Amino acid sequence: MGFVLIGINSQLRYTLLEGNSSSDFSIGTENGTIYVSQSLDRETRAQYSLIVIATDQAEPASTRKSTTAEVSLQ
Repeated sequence: MGFVLIGINSQLRYTLLEGNSSSDFSIGTENGTIYVSQSLDRETRAQYSLIVIATDQAEPASTRKSTTAEVSLQ
C-alpha cells in the first residue's frame, strides 16, 4: 500500500548540484525539467552527467534525494 504526501512535505524543489560548471543547463525548480541554456557542440563535449537534487519544503528538510541525468549529444 502506498502513501500520499500532503502539505509542505509534498512540495519538492529541484536543483542541479553537479555537472553544470559551464552553465549549459538550467532546471525548473518546481517541476524538475532540465533545459538547455545555450547551444551545445558535440565536437567540444558529447556527454554530460548532471546530478539533480529533489528536496521537500519541510523545515528542516526531511527528505533529500538525488539522481544522475545522463545527456548525450548525437
